[in-house]
Amino acid sequence: MRNALGQRGEAIFTVLMTEFHSNTGPIFKPQFLGYKWQYVDFIVELVVSDKSVPYFFVQVKRTREGYTKKLNRLKVKVRQESVIGLASYPAPTYIVGID
Repeated sequence: MRNALGQRGEAIFTVLMTEFHSNTGPIFKPQFLGYKWQYVDFIVELVVSDKSVPYFFVQVKRTREGYTKKLNRLKVKVRQESVIGLASYPAPTYIVGID
């Protein structure tokens, strides 16, 4: 069940990131990195016509726990090791929560 929840969260992330915002299509191009990467799930490129391609890394956290009542925050847990690992990348990194 845990793997199915993870795959669903990753699929939802991909759909949200590739949403069309105009006739030109999506502004992001996410690529799943597979399970061999320890701290990141996706590399996401910004779709632009420049010579350089801006990108960032994403770790997707999935939950079925919903939100806290008091602060309305998503109930996901991120280990300190993961935060330190993400901070070691020489590029922008984000943790994305999917309910």
